[in-house]
Amino acid sequence: MTENATIFSRQQSLSDKIQRIFDSKEQKNQCFIDKEPITRNILLLGRRKSGKTTLVKMIENPTRVCEELTLVSSQVSIDIRSLSNSKLGLLMKIVDTVGFIDSDDVGERFQTIRQHCINYDVTEIHLICLCVSITEGIRKQDIQCINSIKKHFPESIEHNLCMIMTRCESKMEGTRKGLYEGLKNDTLFKSVINLFEQGIYFSGALNYDDWNQGNDCLEGQFENIYNYREKLLDLIKGDIRPLDFSLRRTCSTDSPCPPFRPLEAGVNGNSYTEHQVDDRYVTYA
Repeated sequence: MTENATIFSRQQSLSDKIQRIFDSKEQKNQCFIDKEPITRNILLLGRRKSGKTTLVKMIENPTRVCEELTLVSSQVSIDIRSLSNSKLGLLMKIVDTVGFIDSDDVGERFQTIRQHCINYDVTEIHLICLCVSITEGIRKQDIQCINSIKKHFPESIEHNLCMIMTRCESKMEGTRKGLYEGLKNDTLFKSVINLFEQGIYFSGALNYDDWNQGNDCLEGQFENIYNYREKLLDLIKGDIRPLDFSLRRTCSTDSPCPPFRPLEAGVNGNSYTEHQVDDRYVTYA
């Protein structure tokens, strides 16, 4: 048997095994929903190559192998994906905001995203998820994005904010705890960590390179991916007060809007303002 044939055989075996594991887990968790489906609209933020598109595909089908990593993003325009989960009685519209953080004019880009959503009847947002890839790390743009987007909503967004660390399919519990602790103590992130009231979550997808080699580690990856997905679905279906996405933030003539100040220009010159972190603000998931 040739090497390619051997790899193909392993791929078939792994695919069948992963599908059986998935079917078994879904059957154990099967429940019957006799109520009207819950509708949730989710806004994904993040730099290009932060794993947003892969996250959407994983929520839709966790047995899917991710695409091969490339130097440029495969997503070139705003994408709104409608997904349903009959097990949970859940209807989701997930907005992939391509290039929002990378844009030179965040305000203009945000208005484009808003108008695109309104055109597709997405006038409320239940969750705003900042996606950060562990291969890229957290940068100033990610922090500034959260600080900036707050001024584009007419109300507080903290209750609707969460963070998703992507490409964590191979990360074990000890590593995830280390990443979580690192976030709490990071010079940049600790200044905004209390804004993410919905918590910090993990995500991943079956690794393309491991699939290409027919590696047995894919089975362990799937166990992680399935658990990540379950926690994300629990979050999504939760009772979350939506944000009105159809209204621009306005200011009265008697009380003008304060000027926007980038985060890195904090109260102490060039230093970052640090806040006391309370565990109620951060969920290790």
